[in-house]
Amino acid sequence: MVNYAARVESHAKEAEIWLSERAKTDVDEEKARAHDKLLWLSHPNCQLKGFPGMHVLWSVTLLENSG
Repeated sequence: MVNYAARVESHAKEAEIWLSERAKTDVDEEKARAHDKLLWLSHPNCQLKGFPGMHVLWSVTLLENSG
């Protein structure tokens, strides 16, 4: 799991937060009010070294004007 997380993290540029599809699902299931202030961007077809196939990754930022 640590290797997988490191591969996901390697897609981030500068000060970004990237998540795997599974982590994004966990966040969505939490349904916290603060999550309404987040803008999620899907990045389909990402390759992760050492893990076969293509993976959907997500990056997240704060919505503008979210205070």
